[in-house]
Amino acid sequence: MSGMFNLAGWQRRLGVVGMAGIGLLLLALVGYLLAVLPQQKQAQSLVLQLLQAHSAPVKAVPVEDALSRSDKLYDSIPSIVSLPLWLETLHKMADEQGLQLIQGEYKLSADQDGRVMRYQILLPVRGSYPQVRHFVENATKFIPSLGLSEIDLKRETVAENQVEARLSFILLLLK
Repeated sequence: MSGMFNLAGWQRRLGVVGMAGIGLLLLALVGYLLAVLPQQKQAQSLVLQLLQAHSAPVKAVPVEDALSRSDKLYDSIPSIVSLPLWLETLHKMADEQGLQLIQGEYKLSADQDGRVMRYQILLPVRGSYPQVRHFVENATKFIPSLGLSEIDLKRETVAENQVEARLSFILLLLK
């Protein structure tokens, strides 16, 4: 068989290295068609989606919805009149966990608009780490608008079971 498609002739002219080169070229072409080309199409599609999303108008939230959400938030914050109740509850929860309360520090301050008061509570306590952890978990679950802002744990020795913890809470209250 003579002509361009005579494989045996091409094999003799190119040799083993030349045929390996042609095989690698064909393998690269198949890899491009199966792997690279679909990824390029997907990338183009994602760029098109991004451009469409960027040019789409932004949906504005009606002012009434934002105000009603704000009112719901304020409704969930207890009144400052209930402060003694929340402090008593916090102290009882510490007692129930078997924590020893050391003299705490308390500070009341108003936020910028004056509607919400921030009551900072610094409670030094002694007890085991699990007792402290359960106390913090239960207090923040049970008392609305109470959050732990800082905790400092100290243990005299590694073998000691007791820790000294300085728990800093923020209790939000409505004026």
